[in-house]
Amino acid sequence: MLAFLLLSCAQALNPAALAREALVEYRANERIAPDKVLAKVLRTNPCTDGERRAAADAFLGTAARLRRYEWLCKDVHGDAEEIAASLLQARDEDRTTTEWPSDPNERLSVESGAPLWLCARWRRDLGDDEARAVAFASTSRGPVTLRVRDEVAIDAVEASLGVRTARPPRNIGAPRALTLTEGRPPGGVWALPGWEEALFEVQDAGSQAIVEACGDGFGTALDMCAGNGGKSIPLAARCRELWCHDVDTERLKRLRARARRAGVSVQCTDGTLPDATFDLVLVDAPCSGSGVLRRLGRTMSFDVADGDEEDLAARRRSRDRVVHARADDALADFARLQLSLLRNAAARCGDRLVYATCSTLREELCGNQFYGAFVLNRRVDL
Repeated sequence: MLAFLLLSCAQALNPAALAREALVEYRANERIAPDKVLAKVLRTNPCTDGERRAAADAFLGTAARLRRYEWLCKDVHGDAEEIAASLLQARDEDRTTTEWPSDPNERLSVESGAPLWLCARWRRDLGDDEARAVAFASTSRGPVTLRVRDEVAIDAVEASLGVRTARPPRNIGAPRALTLTEGRPPGGVWALPGWEEALFEVQDAGSQAIVEACGDGFGTALDMCAGNGGKSIPLAARCRELWCHDVDTERLKRLRARARRAGVSVQCTDGTLPDATFDLVLVDAPCSGSGVLRRLGRTMSFDVADGDEEDLAARRRSRDRVVHARADDALADFARLQLSLLRNAAARCGDRLVYATCSTLREELCGNQFYGAFVLNRRVDL
């Protein structure tokens, strides 16, 4: 036993090494969300909670603004581990006295770490100052927010958590939200009092606001793009019968497991929309993800091969320019999909239709315009 413990200690990686391993894996495939890459690395390496937190802070902080640190390390050469170590060091030092790109879109992308295609459209839609604020906010670590179940006293849960919390402003529309002001607690959210009893789940305030917009007291409901069930679980407690639909039936399997844990009943489709009318239809439509970059660490992705440029920044710029050129077509595809979903939702809606996207871009506003026409006229010529 002693020999096993000594071997385990010898094999354990320190936080810097954990962060470096995660960054190597992430840079090899940036289509995988950073938190999922980190979770995989942490699962295969024994470490304390403090080491996990230190590794997460270093890796996620670097991954969120990777374009910035690649620019600062553009003259660095070496293998994947050596480059990852330099990027992590650049994040620690974070020099600001450097010459940034001259193109304003590329400069905002490099400084903030947000994708070029997105920075260009933010500047177009919002203007320089607001685009800069949004870009930097989108590559900052987001808060950890809980949603307390409807039938549980939120004051009692807040008092029992043993960590500092805050409630979002009333105009956010998330009255069941508690934000952990000091971030992830020691041991993780699952170590907090009330987690085992399913008194709360982790959910952003924005997602909670969508649930609140659905209202309460309806008989039947359809969650058309249910995914893993973040909104389905609280909705199920507010209606007599909830149907959950998603084209990815594997996600519906995870939804069923979450529903069992929460003690609510849901009906899941087999991937085909039910031919019925519902009191409430919720459409949280697939989109570019431009509004949840901070939470997911990525938006829509593209298969783009690396060029043969010598430095890190040049390779990144080359890929970003290709994606920027392709983005208009991809956004048009999302808009068409959103309209199709809304048409299907309108055909099944008997009373209330709630529509949401996680996009900040005008290209995806056609769904909002359709939704507005539906609300005002109760019918739309399709």
